[in-house]
Amino acid sequence: MLARKADGCDFFACHDVMIDVLRHCRDGNGPAAVEFDTERFFATSKATAKVPGPGEVERLRETRTA
Repeated sequence: MLARKADGCDFFACHDVMIDVLRHCRDGNGPAAVEFDTERFFATSKATAKVPGPGEVERLRETRTA
């Protein structure tokens, strides 16, 4: 089975991986798995709220975005 991994914070890396995976699947070569390595910049709900430490959001934006 085809397996690919990409930086989920990099639009172009995600796009390139998905082009490869979709081509593989559409050509009838079977299933594929994709893993995107990402970071949460903010909580998705109040139930899972995690207050970022001082400078944490800025660090993520500098190191995890293209």
